[in-house]
Amino acid sequence: MNLVLDYESSALAAPQSFRDAMQAAANILDAEILDNITVTILVGYGDWNNGAFKTKAGQALGGSLDNLFVNYSDLRSALAAHETSVVDQSVVNSLPNTSIVDNNYAFGVSSAVAKALGLMSPTASVIDGAVGFDPSIPTNLLVGAALHELTHAMGREPASGASGSGAAIAAGTFDFVRYTSAGNHLYSTGDTAVPAYFSVDGGNTKLADFGQTSDSSDFLNGGVQGPNDPFNEFGSPTTIQSLTAVDREMLDAIGFNTTPVILQTDGSTSLAQGANHYLLINASTGAESALMYGGALVTVGEFGSISPIGAVQAGNGYDIVWQVAGADQFTFTTADSNGNYTSNLSGMVSGHSLFAEQMETTFGQDFNHDGTVGVTASLVHANGNTSLLQIADEYFMYVNGSGPSIKIGGAPLVVGQLGSTAPIAAIQNGTGFEIAWQDSSSGQFTFTFADNNGNYQSNLSGMVSGTSLTAELQEAVFKQDFNHDGTVGVTASLVHSNGNTNLLHIADQYFMYVNGSGPSIKIGGAPFVDGQLGNTNPIAAIQTASGFDIAWKDSSTGQFTFTAADSNGNYTSNLSGWAPGTSATVENMETTFSQDFNNDGVIGIPSQATADLLGHLSGFHLI
Repeated sequence: MNLVLDYESSALAAPQSFRDAMQAAANILDAEILDNITVTILVGYGDWNNGAFKTKAGQALGGSLDNLFVNYSDLRSALAAHETSVVDQSVVNSLPNTSIVDNNYAFGVSSAVAKALGLMSPTASVIDGAVGFDPSIPTNLLVGAALHELTHAMGREPASGASGSGAAIAAGTFDFVRYTSAGNHLYSTGDTAVPAYFSVDGGNTKLADFGQTSDSSDFLNGGVQGPNDPFNEFGSPTTIQSLTAVDREMLDAIGFNTTPVILQTDGSTSLAQGANHYLLINASTGAESALMYGGALVTVGEFGSISPIGAVQAGNGYDIVWQVAGADQFTFTTADSNGNYTSNLSGMVSGHSLFAEQMETTFGQDFNHDGTVGVTASLVHANGNTSLLQIADEYFMYVNGSGPSIKIGGAPLVVGQLGSTAPIAAIQNGTGFEIAWQDSSSGQFTFTFADNNGNYQSNLSGMVSGTSLTAELQEAVFKQDFNHDGTVGVTASLVHSNGNTNLLHIADQYFMYVNGSGPSIKIGGAPFVDGQLGNTNPIAAIQTASGFDIAWKDSSTGQFTFTAADSNGNYTSNLSGWAPGTSATVENMETTFSQDFNNDGVIGIPSQATADLLGHLSGFHLI
């Protein structure tokens, strides 16, 4: 509903707090009444209907100004055609399907109700009613008073007249739900009246008692609906400043649609959509608040593809969860007890984020559809007293049951933040934590250091292969076989032994040990590693006066080359170019390295006798 407040000059001169209260009440009715209609109400301050009546101390007035008279059968048909709830169905079923009821065939309907029932244009340009409030009414009670009088002006009252022979002196849709006993309606516009009550099932069930001394269309303060209802005859400091469940039933029964669509119920709170806005409903008490932002109703589509998907009561207000339609993106906000936005609980986060998974428990919803309501946790690796855990989309390093999250730049690292690289192990040391990382796409590793709060401090390595010496050394630290070679720690094998010089293959590097220790082979100051020169690798080394001589072989061509290195293993020069194993260069080097490179059975250049023998044998034939 679009409730337009037409302020008289008296109301325009009133304090702003008065108009604020009027608008707050209008916002409530706009949210609660879902019919797509425009209703205009004249608002006075100290008077009613442009001075037609002056208010008395503490008095508030309200009434419709434009009534439409409708045949009973047409009115019943309109009510039936606009049934939106069980209440509506019950009211229609309690009315006889005839041309008259209680000997009356014509009934008065306020223009606001007529718009809701389709009996006149929903946006007809008329002043539908008028309200007036005495300046003595306390500001903190004005919203409740406005709800009371605005609904009178909209039709929560008997019609003020009737037409035609046999018509009731005063009757309308309001009188269809006012009974003195089962099956017996009360038709009266008097301030005083006999005892009557509100019922939607023909008078069989009492939902509220009607007033008897001040206004017979109001509820009795001592009635079954309780002493604080805003529709009661007399207001008080404890009058509720919003509509109650029975108030909504009354408005529903007389022709308005007050039944929202429940979108989600979380605990004791239901999030509902009414027309183009949202409602927060206390499932226990039925109390409703409109979802508001900046003092106005939050409308469907107001924030683009972001809309609320759940709400829960929290403290003195509500927590609300919003989702980007069709995306794994959520945000959380708070609202006060009246549904007004107050703050953000988060920015936009993934449903797999730790915050979202923590809020799943609050809302009782599985936002990320992982099959778990609440935080998910899994052990990545345990190492001594240190366990690396993935909790939601963050990583924690627990020592004896608790510990910090891994952080970069002071913020928790989240899954996917570094692409395909993620932590795979952590170990506590004296000043913080060492962390092992792996790139799942390349299979490579890197190692970092973090302080005791999990904050990144430095790199312990670059990105390295799992077969690298760096990674294999770290295997011993983390007690993990990173490269799956069956060994936790460094692997080593003897390539060749030559006198006091041993060429060792340690992880992916080569070392030249003399009497138990020695340097790695280096090119450009950096250790040579497997695959660095394609199919070429060192096959022997020997210590010299100035350093080392090194023999290399290309496994694909079978050719050899020889280099020199200083005492630190750094390449200094070539001793030869590439040569086949039968070349004089290679055979000469066989003697140096004490190795039969060409597998001809001779280390070095064969002697003439040996050559003659080999030549003779090569021409020997068996007959």
